Amino acid sequence: MTTLTESEGITFVSGHLTFPTIGLAVTTSQAYSSGDCVGGVISFADAFRSTNLMSGILQTMIIVDKGTTSCSGMDFYFLDTATTGTAPTNDSALALADADLLKVCGRVQFTSGDYRVWSDNSIAVKDNLGIPVRATTGTTLLAVAMMTSTGFVYTSTGDVTVKLSILAD
Repeated sequence: MTTLTESEGITFVSGHLTFPTIGLAVTTSQAYSSGDCVGGVISFADAFRSTNLMSGILQTMIIVDKGTTSCSGMDFYFLDTATTGTAPTNDSALALADADLLKVCGRVQFTSGDYRVWSDNSIAVKDNLGIPVRATTGTTLLAVAMMTSTGFVYTSTGDVTVKLSILAD
């Protein structure tokens, strides 16, 4: 594959496959509860090729945790536009407003069994997702993450990174 451009961890390659990557702003030294939002609203910048082609197929999702060896479950909800209700914030209960539910264009669920745990870090990979995702404006894909178990503590604010592979239109 030939790399066309590269900036801020986002690589565009032939075949219009994009790899948006972002670090989650997590809380340290405090346990997340089941149902808590992890990192607030997540913006995957340049997930789509242009403002005329604002959709694609989410193929793979990867969570890299550089500081954790005990992983719990997390759900990611992808949104086609920003929420109009109360904005989801880190380490608080995630509750989307009724009007925002129709903005969800996909969900990826990670369980503790999805993680490969090593001595001081872990990774979780979901392949072959085939989830249609889109943005109603711009080229940024939005998401929110929700913890699905209780008592999980991150060790550093920069430890968690999420990477997507999207077959962009």
